[in-house]
Amino acid sequence: MLPDRWSPRVQATVAALALAPLVAPLVAAPLTAQDSARVSVLYTGRSLGALGVRRAQDEHELLTERAVAEGAPFKLVSHLAWRAPGVVVFLPSEEPRGDELAFVLERRGEAEVLDSVRAFISSNVLLLQDPWRPEPDLIAMIDRNPRRRLDFPDLVETRVRALRLRSTRDDRIIIIEQPGAVWPEDPAAWSVGEMNRVDVGDTRLFELPLNLGELGPRATLLREARDAAQREAGLVITVDLGHQDGDLGMPRPDRARLDFAALRDLAYSAIVPFEFELALGSTVLDRLRGEFPSLTLLSANVRAADTTLLRASQLLSLGSVRVGLIGLVNPTVRDRLPRSALADFRFEPAAASARREVERLRREGATAIVVLSNMDAADNALLAQEVSGIDAIVADMPVRW
Repeated sequence: MLPDRWSPRVQATVAALALAPLVAPLVAAPLTAQDSARVSVLYTGRSLGALGVRRAQDEHELLTERAVAEGAPFKLVSHLAWRAPGVVVFLPSEEPRGDELAFVLERRGEAEVLDSVRAFISSNVLLLQDPWRPEPDLIAMIDRNPRRRLDFPDLVETRVRALRLRSTRDDRIIIIEQPGAVWPEDPAAWSVGEMNRVDVGDTRLFELPLNLGELGPRATLLREARDAAQREAGLVITVDLGHQDGDLGMPRPDRARLDFAALRDLAYSAIVPFEFELALGSTVLDRLRGEFPSLTLLSANVRAADTTLLRASQLLSLGSVRVGLIGLVNPTVRDRLPRSALADFRFEPAAASARREVERLRREGATAIVVLSNMDAADNALLAQEVSGIDAIVADMPVRW
């Protein structure tokens, strides 16, 4: 939520799915007494789209580095875990046999429970120590790593619920629940992801994957977040910060049609294009715009020859309040575009483009301006310093500073 000091009348609730948010508050333009509204911006960060799940699990290195520095022997092991939105089920010591999930669904009411366990959560993973083996304190070891705050700014403390059961084979099963966890009763509704375990001394740290990018969990979380926002906000804006390129086993235009259809069906209204969208080239993007007219492509710093293809900004109204949205594309994608697609677009400096749109939107009566950015965190921080008149920068953090 944007702080009340912005304005006594206008607030924007910023919610993040898929990746953790960066929100950079600045000073808002003063509003008149009659302006009274609440606006929510619900957004998802860069992802691999409908077919991909993003897993870049390197947070455990904060612990292994400290273990080396402090002379503590360790072992790193990877095995599978079951996942649902906000829930991970796994065997702490070995690979699952395959029937443990059905056992947990039937018997979880009998589990031993710890209601508040300290953990760290990032855009990628949940980190927690085995709560039944508290010594040595591995969370404290992570905290002692100077890279924890410098290179992992999205890694923050949280609390989770831990449960454990004994299987019929006497194997220990651990269940970790985040607040708002969803428990599908059908085992087929769960997904499988790789988890990491770091053994240090007599205890261990679990690095558990989050559901990043999968459309089933995303749809569930998005619906819940939108329902909660609509109870308080007069206007809910749902945007996506673009897709990464990758070999997902189908031609780019077919994958794009699938991704755009998913965003349309999940009631998104705008996309800030990233490397995948721009790699399609202007001809394919124009065709997609015709097929999916409810999705607006927002980019102030990337221009196409057809000036209607990429809109630099958008002005939305709610009563007397007018919210301006500006899209900013990460300039580093230029180096990764196919030559044929690169020729279709012109990249301009982000700060100059944002400044131009802020001035234009203010002239058109914008009472609040939100930048939707898939740029890197350091670039967003510079933007906040260099361009006045921006009320919030909404961005993901898929890379380290």
